[in-house]
Amino acid sequence: MGKNVSKAVEHINKTIEPALISKHLNVIEQKRIDKLMIETVDPDNRSKFGVNIILGISFAVCKAGAAEKGFSLLSQNCEFAGNSEGILLVPAFTVTSNGSQSGNKLAV
Repeated sequence: MGKNVSKAVEHINKTIEPALISKHLNVIEQKRIDKLMIETVDPDNRSKFGVNIILGISFAVCKAGAAEKGFSLLSQNCEFAGNSEGILLVPAFTVTSNGSQSGNKLAV
């Protein structure tokens, strides 16, 4: 592992892991886990590697929470976002043709 990865793992093991374990949170409690991590990571270190640590753990928790509930990752994210219809938004244009086939009147 590289030097920064080793520091990140050390930070997780010494700071974030004990905070999460002490609260006895379940992986389906995504919002509480994310909030706790944000509160736990020192704001001065957040710009250096804290945000990437939080994001990585949050993604892992999201995937584990989906598995715990028997949801697909899309369904888990839709529930988290309050999107009960489970609609995945897709762009109405193509990159290579400047959107000419999209059939909408957006300025391109």
